[in-house]
Amino acid sequence: MTPDSLESYIGVFCGFPTKDTEKITLKYLAFESKIKKLFNLSDIQELKTENFHRKNFRFGIQSMGKPVFQFYKEFFTLLNEVKPIIYFDCISKIEFLLRKVFRNLKFSNDCIFSKDAFFYSLTKFLINYHTDKLLALLFQPTTQSNPGVLQKEINITLETILNYIENIKRKEKEYRSFVELQHILVTATFDLDIEEKVNFSYSPNCEQFLKFLRVQNISNKSISIVIDNEENTFNAMQQGNFLSVRQDDSKQCALLRGTDFISGFVGRIIFALYNDEAFKENPISDINDISFNDLETKRLRSKNWFKLTKERFPLYNLIYEVLLKNQKQISPYSSYADQEISFQSLIEYIGIQDWNEFSNYNTTSMNPEYFNTFLCEKIQEYYNYRFYSSQNYC
Repeated sequence: MTPDSLESYIGVFCGFPTKDTEKITLKYLAFESKIKKLFNLSDIQELKTENFHRKNFRFGIQSMGKPVFQFYKEFFTLLNEVKPIIYFDCISKIEFLLRKVFRNLKFSNDCIFSKDAFFYSLTKFLINYHTDKLLALLFQPTTQSNPGVLQKEINITLETILNYIENIKRKEKEYRSFVELQHILVTATFDLDIEEKVNFSYSPNCEQFLKFLRVQNISNKSISIVIDNEENTFNAMQQGNFLSVRQDDSKQCALLRGTDFISGFVGRIIFALYNDEAFKENPISDINDISFNDLETKRLRSKNWFKLTKERFPLYNLIYEVLLKNQKQISPYSSYADQEISFQSLIEYIGIQDWNEFSNYNTTSMNPEYFNTFLCEKIQEYYNYRFYSSQNYC
């Protein structure tokens, strides 16, 4: 995981009735031909999310250059017109590895807790407080075959962090959660059945999509899947018992390009939300240097996310209509779903408002605080359901 990469893996499914595919493809090609002129691209050149510099997403729609803003305005207008069924998920790579590395963890008999809550706390700890050494250990195959090494290093780091945040008021809930996490980890042991290497799997995307289809009352046997050329994803989707699964080249398949733009938009906004300098805490290179980190100051997203003009504001309304309001989303795959919930909350927080209501908030400069409260409530609501309504306890 590099500083310029997203911690989560984004999966997007965008579907249409088979009988409408040709008509929708023609609409998309007409849109694409028109929009390429904005970017001075020839008809044979492919327009992709990678053509849009990250600075266009730094504060969401507000920071987009005019051509990029125009692209998304017309792109989501097209989607709203053709009304596809859209499902997207964000799978935490760190949680996925932790669950695999610690799959043989044996918990003490005096520990009664939700496994989902345990892996949520452990994942959040690693995302927020990982050192270079700790992250390197997680991704090393030698550690994966000897998870006790990772367990020991986590406990060392956790002890230091607990000592540092114990008396910080805004870290009270986090402190209590990490104390419980520490007790579980210190008393846990391992079975001896350890594989040599853990590989990232794309099967969770297939599992989630199948759950989504059940919510939609759509039979998987009636679905023909077309994916961009990627062997691992192709192999995973073949396990879903669909009508058919095939790979195609996005250069030849217009609707694959459209799906890629949805995925790129979700990923870029999540990356920007978590790399906002006003919100992001300083990284920890060495645990011995933790005292140099300011963990007492409350972090809020920049006001720039909410400094929207009357012209740009309606795009959030439109994206909310296309991605959230008219779509039946399902529970995230990962226990750690903060990133997915943050994206949805940003779109909903702005997208459900009208301009007059929103502009009144803007004059108070309180939107970062209001949004933070809105997001915290969404996260709390989700985790109460995920952790404490299930029977997933040890």
